[in-house]
Amino acid sequence: MNFEGNFKIIEDIDISAIRALITSFQEEWEINKSRQERYQLFHGDSKNIFITDIEATWDGIGYPLTHHHIDDQLVILTKPIVTHLENKLGGKVGKCLYINLPAGKKVKPHVDMGYYLNSIHRLHIPIKTHKEIYFSVGNETINMEEGVCYEINNTRQHSVDNNSSVDRIHLLLDIMPPHIFKKNESTPVNVISQRTA
Repeated sequence: MNFEGNFKIIEDIDISAIRALITSFQEEWEINKSRQERYQLFHGDSKNIFITDIEATWDGIGYPLTHHHIDDQLVILTKPIVTHLENKLGGKVGKCLYINLPAGKKVKPHVDMGYYLNSIHRLHIPIKTHKEIYFSVGNETINMEEGVCYEINNTRQHSVDNNSSVDRIHLLLDIMPPHIFKKNESTPVNVISQRTA
């Protein structure tokens, strides 16, 4: 979503239980390679664990959310964060995934485009990071802190440099504001809450 500035700090999030679980994962990162294959040029070095997904080509019709249950405990731990941020920002979850950017790798500069990507609140919550990992949006580069929820202006050029010796893990979460759903369509429901309750 376009807004004045490059980053917004939303709030602190308790990620301790998620961090303890997800840092033990190994083969779980290799199950779904769709994002790095589809966006090889920019995200080819990253690994992902999806919780929910929606096509980037979504045009505002319906609420075609898909679910991926790689690890039930991870879904259970993620659900309260999703619900809280849906309520705080007044929308519904779109893409929700964990991203692992291995040590020494990069997310190359790119701009997100399309109705969905230009309309959502794109949130990043660092789960595991390092002082030598840099996130750039527009002309600003920061070192994101663990457990802080940031919104990025994904309509501006953005990139990540992992210059550290550790893998960087973020929770990426899109919140879809109500106004982006086309009129005369059914109201979206909180599907992640229903599936994991």
